[in-house]
Amino acid sequence: MLKVITKLSILFTAIFLMFFSTISMATHIKAGEITASSEPNNPFKYNFTLALYVDSAASPNVLNNVSPAALAFGDGSTQQVNAVPVNLFSQRNIGNSTLKYVFKFSHTYASSGSFTVTFIDFNRNAGILNMNNSVNTSFFLNTSITINPFIGLNNPPIFTIPPIDIANANTIYLHNAGVTDIDGDSLAYKLTVPKMGSDVNTGISVDGYLDPNSPNICSSFSCSNACPVTNFSIDAKTGTITWDYPLFCPNTANLYNIAFVVEEWRNGILLSATVRDMQIRVANFNNKPPKIAPLKPRCAVVGQLLRDTIYASDEDNNRINIFATGGTFEAPNPKSAFNYIPLQLPVAKGFYSWTPECVHVRNQVYTNYYRALDITAAARPLADIKTNTIKVVAPSPRNLKASTLANGVQLKWEPYSCSNGDSILVWRKSNCSPIVIDTCSPKNPFGYTLLASLPITTTSYFDSQAKSGNIYSYRVSAKFSSNLELGVSLSLPSKDTCVIIPLVAPIILNVSVRNTSLTNGSIFLRWKAPTDFDKNIFKPTYGFKVLRKDSVSSSYILINTKNTITDTTYIDSLINTQSQSQTYKVLLTYNNGISGDTSQDASSVFTKATGIGLGIKLEWTSNVPWQYDGFKQYIYREINGNFTLIDSILSNGNSFSTYSDTGKYMNKSLECGKIYRYKIRTQGSYSNPKITRPLLNFSQIASAPAGGLQKPKLTLFNNECPSNEGKNLPNILSWTLNLGKKAICSKALNYQIYFAERKGETLKAIATASDSFYVHNRVDFLPDSSFSVAGCYMVEALGSTTNERFYSDTICTDNCPKYELPNLFTPNQDGINDFMVPLKPLRHTQSAEIDIVNRWGNVVFSQKGSPFIRWDASNVPEGIYYYSLNLKTKRLNPNDESKTIKGWIQILR
Repeated sequence: MLKVITKLSILFTAIFLMFFSTISMATHIKAGEITASSEPNNPFKYNFTLALYVDSAASPNVLNNVSPAALAFGDGSTQQVNAVPVNLFSQRNIGNSTLKYVFKFSHTYASSGSFTVTFIDFNRNAGILNMNNSVNTSFFLNTSITINPFIGLNNPPIFTIPPIDIANANTIYLHNAGVTDIDGDSLAYKLTVPKMGSDVNTGISVDGYLDPNSPNICSSFSCSNACPVTNFSIDAKTGTITWDYPLFCPNTANLYNIAFVVEEWRNGILLSATVRDMQIRVANFNNKPPKIAPLKPRCAVVGQLLRDTIYASDEDNNRINIFATGGTFEAPNPKSAFNYIPLQLPVAKGFYSWTPECVHVRNQVYTNYYRALDITAAARPLADIKTNTIKVVAPSPRNLKASTLANGVQLKWEPYSCSNGDSILVWRKSNCSPIVIDTCSPKNPFGYTLLASLPITTTSYFDSQAKSGNIYSYRVSAKFSSNLELGVSLSLPSKDTCVIIPLVAPIILNVSVRNTSLTNGSIFLRWKAPTDFDKNIFKPTYGFKVLRKDSVSSSYILINTKNTITDTTYIDSLINTQSQSQTYKVLLTYNNGISGDTSQDASSVFTKATGIGLGIKLEWTSNVPWQYDGFKQYIYREINGNFTLIDSILSNGNSFSTYSDTGKYMNKSLECGKIYRYKIRTQGSYSNPKITRPLLNFSQIASAPAGGLQKPKLTLFNNECPSNEGKNLPNILSWTLNLGKKAICSKALNYQIYFAERKGETLKAIATASDSFYVHNRVDFLPDSSFSVAGCYMVEALGSTTNERFYSDTICTDNCPKYELPNLFTPNQDGINDFMVPLKPLRHTQSAEIDIVNRWGNVVFSQKGSPFIRWDASNVPEGIYYYSLNLKTKRLNPNDESKTIKGWIQILR
């Protein structure tokens, strides 16, 4: 099939060039590019613009002899249209004898895919130094586009600054094409070689091309001056071309042609690549270009006027014009404005203004380009160009208010002003300290926790998790996420609103373990009586009910009743504090025993001690309504019968903390196998300053022998995508204990290996090992002749005592199914490519179901079951058909096993 396609391509090229030779504009092309835009209501329809810049001096009658131009659309079709000439520089008066022709094309593609759109014509203008025989060299352009309905509509980049420019041999030359992308996709730039027409798909490099900074240009044209060492480059991010210093050869036209590619990316996918072929004329005169003052990135808030002044000066005191183009000038209406007084001397000013609206909000910045051009009778004008970026920020939601209710906080705000937002985000933090908002790049408010994401039309939210005794700050913001997957942008957050949660219910202050025992433990419980409840509803007399549940129970039991509101302590005795944590809540009672509002749950601090290779690891946790953030937590170890403070750590605000005792206290190492006892004292507080702080609570006593094994570090070597398909390749496990030189006890008797074929399944022991590796040979043979490698593994290290059991993390590996169908086959019964079958190799596929339909949606072929699809297309004519393929693969996660692929197949006979 490849040989057939190659012959067709050569034949088409020959016809294409013959066709163009009859319709050639008979003019000398200097520069050009092909740009594209998609139809909003049809992702398969594209409008193309071919821009050609022609040397009118070489063709005096060009205005009266404009011939059509044609594009090849990359799918085997072409279109020919007429052009309207535009005198590009009539208002800029640089006498460059250049005419711009614009050709408009429209084409609808039959399917998704990648297509390269091309143009070929004869010929280039004469005198180009960095290629051979330019006047007899054809001019070739190409732009590639990707049509993929799953990534949405796409409008490839457009160029706002012409590709005809003048450089001075005595100065640094700068140029920028002023490329903008109205979708906000990422752009990348790179140099390429100008092309001439030979192959309609790609073209070939022009003959004898040299980079503009090549010293061979001087030797080729016998320049009188030695070639200076120059730099010629393009900035990959901004697209600015730098040439210092341009080469000037006397007695030549001093024309140079260069080409560069503008790549357009979205979420790591290359959407388009546009080639611009441009021409630079080098002059040699006593003039220096103007200079634009440095520009800073700016931000604009929706609905607020942004003003900026652009300054340019000229060392030679020439008059200056300033031009502006780029992103905000091409954005949806209202567009930005730029005003300047022509021919200012010697310092020019340009005034930029823009009031963006909601439609302009996006994650990407807008890039504007400013070009200062000096005007002098003694020399040709020179230019300076600079870029700056503008980030459009959505406005903040307005008029956020909060009111406290008995069971939470009610938030309300005005309807959000930008209906194109994706959602409203609700944020909360403890206390009401001020924060600094980055106006140009709003992010998650520092210190705030996201509570909810709501529809953009939402105007209220009820926070049922607000805890009594605290002060909270709330904010709301809007999120803008493009359906084109161009990233997420957050609005400015609203002004904060602060609330103090009333004390309408008891507030627990202490849950501190006094005695550690399985049956005779005790806990000190203390709370604060409510002060803000409605006494008109809750009548006296008042009291409390104390309830408790342990860590294995699901329901509370009543353990104490108090008939006075002044008694707010209780010692809970004869309970298990050694192996379980205990959780409490306190109810206000009124009217002689009726239950009222309830406190938040609060648990005792539970500590776990484990021997490790370097000593003993402590882990403690609790579930309490107060905050630990900013407080130290203290570690006590029993020494000579007394619990002694050996260290402290600063809490990170979480309810879970860890600490390893490696013998740093008094520089006295722990003894291997000796049992050590610990307890933790935690500190915390409510954010309401009227409540006692800090709140101090002890954990139970936890003990463990020092030393032992460490958690094995497991590594899995496997062959997820083996190159030698079909062989049963094993999963190889290896692990280390990372004991180090200071390990107290380092021996392991043996290891137990656990395995589960699917994620979420129970790991089961499959083998033991005395060494630190294991080879797991799999026998899961699949219908496509591949072997499954999917599964999860864990290793248990078994030490010399019952305490020494350490488990590695569970690590998993997955299959990587591979199943591809061709997009073309030739059922002409020549024994070659007569059937549509999957491309080899297949991998990790259990079954396949396929339906193939024609352009009218009628099913022409179906097959279910075997992954080996086979279609001879005997019942249909040649053309393009569309398929829906449902695959059942073998994966680690069963939810990933079903996959639907949609595509097209072309039949050629």
